[in-house]
Amino acid sequence: MNPTRERPPLLPWSKKAWERWAAMPRMSGTPIPRTKFLLFKPPVSPLYEEKFGGGRNMFTVSMYAERMMSKKIQVGCVIDCTALDLTTFESLPSASNKARKAGTVRYFHDTLEWDDFDIEYHHLLPPSSVSSSASSSAHSPVPPQAIMEKFFSICSSHWSSRPGAHIALFDSRGGYGIAAYLAARHMCDKMRAPVHVALASIKEAAAPCGLADVDLIKDLQLRYNGRREWKIANVPKWWWPHDDDDGSGDDGEDDREGSTRKEDGPKDELVIVVPPFDPMEESVPTAGREQKRRKVDQSFSEMKVAGLDLVHSGSPKYERAVTVLKQLTSHSCDQLPSSEGVLIDSSDSLASLLPDSRYKVTWRSKGRRGLLLILSEGVYFLENDKDGHIAVSIVKGGMHFPVPTDLAKVQHRTLLDGVLALDKEGDNRVPRYYASDILCHMGGILISKPFSHRIKYLVDGVISPRKKDSCHNYGQEGIKIRAKELFPLGKVEFVLKEVTRGIAHEAEGIVFVPLEGGYIKKGQEGKGEVAWTKRGSSSEEDLIQHILSLTP
Repeated sequence: MNPTRERPPLLPWSKKAWERWAAMPRMSGTPIPRTKFLLFKPPVSPLYEEKFGGGRNMFTVSMYAERMMSKKIQVGCVIDCTALDLTTFESLPSASNKARKAGTVRYFHDTLEWDDFDIEYHHLLPPSSVSSSASSSAHSPVPPQAIMEKFFSICSSHWSSRPGAHIALFDSRGGYGIAAYLAARHMCDKMRAPVHVALASIKEAAAPCGLADVDLIKDLQLRYNGRREWKIANVPKWWWPHDDDDGSGDDGEDDREGSTRKEDGPKDELVIVVPPFDPMEESVPTAGREQKRRKVDQSFSEMKVAGLDLVHSGSPKYERAVTVLKQLTSHSCDQLPSSEGVLIDSSDSLASLLPDSRYKVTWRSKGRRGLLLILSEGVYFLENDKDGHIAVSIVKGGMHFPVPTDLAKVQHRTLLDGVLALDKEGDNRVPRYYASDILCHMGGILISKPFSHRIKYLVDGVISPRKKDSCHNYGQEGIKIRAKELFPLGKVEFVLKEVTRGIAHEAEGIVFVPLEGGYIKKGQEGKGEVAWTKRGSSSEEDLIQHILSLTP
């Protein structure tokens, strides 16, 4: 608990700003579905009644606590987020030295009052509330990582000691701003909820619009790979600052990329559309975004990866990589030998494509499908370009692959198959190669061996030696590597509903890997990989039922 001992300055709002504040809904007693979060407007001290006059939407700490008790809702903790978005609601005028020292912290009520009801009080403060008050319009409304870590820690600690008690969040915008965002982050991060599910739950608790900040919703879409557009509608009039001249568009929403506004009615009738996550977003300059409107499921191969340098066709390195590839695979055409398998396009094809249970299942990564060629002088990433020809890139700084029997030596002529994806780690995108198969190990050809043998070479011969080697700093490599995990066929529903949501990059379905037979090269007949995506006409339920019929 961190009670405020010295009273911060009072809110310096004008009468117009206070009228907007007073128009916010009084208090909410509806928990966010599937959570123990409550969102509400901050209680205020009777001092404000003396300053601005009473209002039907004003209430005190005791009024809120007693109402929750009457509704049999146990509140064990409140988190004050007002300092995080105070100036987003209304900018602060120039103030005295004391007010400047307080930054964005202002007095709403006596925080010690929460003790009377056995409710813990926590106050989230920006890293430098003084500087944030002066430049609130210039920086992102998204709270820094330190704030998020503190928020998650408070929630974890509270529910460890009082698992049945709710956490109530309030901010400077009636619970529709940063408080709603924090609840959504917790749902997406800790409960693995899709972005649209989290936002819909918040909207149900904080009618009529839920989280109403476009920038915060955009951050959720980007951070958690939101797959559906989200429409913000029925935004209450109090949300918008007073315009000095009508129709000037001072709120700026119509200029935000990825959002559209409906301007044919009053502000509470506009609709703002926040698009889903676009994996091309980070690689396209702002000026080119109008030309780049693409669907999320489009090819990922154009996305730049900082750890790769493209090798020009005809150069010595290009010829070296392609020559070794053809020697190892006996594949003479201009395309890679790897095959992406057969796509299940209808429920009728399930029985023919998956006739028995001799498969394992894994997720289908959204990324750049390609081969990793490991030579002693460097590591190459080979993929098919837009025209179907082999494109070769060299891994900048190299990747270290020690020989299993002698970690001081490096491997030569090892060839892996997999997908290069961008994993979300904190605020960063980390390129990681998910190896799913191996064609050759240190010159030994494995293509004709069954998958159960090949996967042993991949794990024991490539991945494990890196883990055993303590002499090389693998954390400094520009591209990471991991063997893709495979699950028993009977776990298909778990992979569909849990694994695909829990991985650090986007999945576009699942893949069934045959345990028998050799590696199926492009154009070769045989029992190869079978892929399923939601874009096909075979439903998820039909797929699960078919797999259950194959497994005991």
